Amino acid sequence: YWVTVASSVNHKMSGFSPELIEYLEGKICFEEFERRREERKSCERKGQNVHIEENEEDLDGPSTSGQGMSTEVQGHMEAEEEISDGISKSVHRVFASMMGENDEEEEEEEEDDEISEQPTAGDVFALEMVLNRETKKMMKEKRPRSKLPRALRGLMGEANIRFARGEHEEAILMCMEIIRQAPLAYEPFSTLAMIYEDQGDMEKSLQFELIAAHLNPSDTEEWVRLAEMSLEQDNIKQAVFCYSKG
Repeated sequence: YWVTVASSVNHKMSGFSPELIEYLEGKICFEEFERRREERKSCERKGQNVHIEENEEDLDGPSTSGQGMSTEVQGHMEAEEEISDGISKSVHRVFASMMGENDEEEEEEEEDDEISEQPTAGDVFALEMVLNRETKKMMKEKRPRSKLPRALRGLMGEANIRFARGEHEEAILMCMEIIRQAPLAYEPFSTLAMIYEDQGDMEKSLQFELIAAHLNPSDTEEWVRLAEMSLEQDNIKQAVFCYSKG
């Protein structure tokens, strides 16, 4: 049975990045894993930029339809040239002339305007609704955004249920499959860390917790906790690295 589980885990790991496999096998430290990961991501971004530049060069060629489009765009730009803050300058001029003509009327009605400008109960309620909406939006933005696809959330939930039931091997296989399909999601790494901690393998638990924290760097308190765990394992270099992240 254990041979079957081990072979299944190795099969799942075949889809992992090279640096992740080497880290999980203990061939490189976490600092080296993060450095290689950042270098690979940088190279991938550069490759995408080169591809985009090549496509732009192909699009720069002469085109007869482009001439007609340029005339149309130029006319559209001329039409919009008079727009200022969403209102044309002609409207601004008319409004300014009306303001000049109605100066005397405004002075006479100034007291009435001050009374009418007092906020009503409806205005206060509307303002409170807007503030509540903005507050909820800000709180939502502060939460760590999961990179776990919606299609895999059910499997992640099932893995957590298996772990809670003590079915560790099945939970590990499920987490490995999620990592293979969504390597940037921190949830399966976090669950694996709890599984190995439950089994008493603190070294492997810390291994997976470091990856989970790397994928969810906004949790500064977690980095401090990992630094303390690294010190307990006499890994001073790793502890200093974790403290620098927190």
